[in-house]
Amino acid sequence: MIVNGRNISRPSYNRLKSVFEAVSQYYGYDLDDLRGKHKTQGVAQARHLAMYLSWPYAIKSDIAAFAHRNHATVIHGIRNTEFRIENKDISQDELDLIREQVSQYMKKATPIRIKTIK
Repeated sequence: MIVNGRNISRPSYNRLKSVFEAVSQYYGYDLDDLRGKHKTQGVAQARHLAMYLSWPYAIKSDIAAFAHRNHATVIHGIRNTEFRIENKDISQDELDLIREQVSQYMKKATPIRIKTIK
């Protein structure tokens, strides 16, 4: 699947979409807001959190392509979120709630069918 000029595998795309949808719903934004050019503080912080939560599921360049950003912006977003977590700007309870939503979205994601060769 080609996203923002980069080829992203279907499983990676589905995981990224699940994370970004869960975060956008939690904060009351549209998915397009997190992937768009909005630079308001609330949208940017939600986008950074989505990047941080996506990191275990995809490489940074795939996250960048999905979010319509560059690699350096993804690194900044992840570091910014780590800083906010360390300084208690984001509570562990909030993170747990969002992670639970992410897992619910991933369960809804279209499963990939793998053909077995006999």
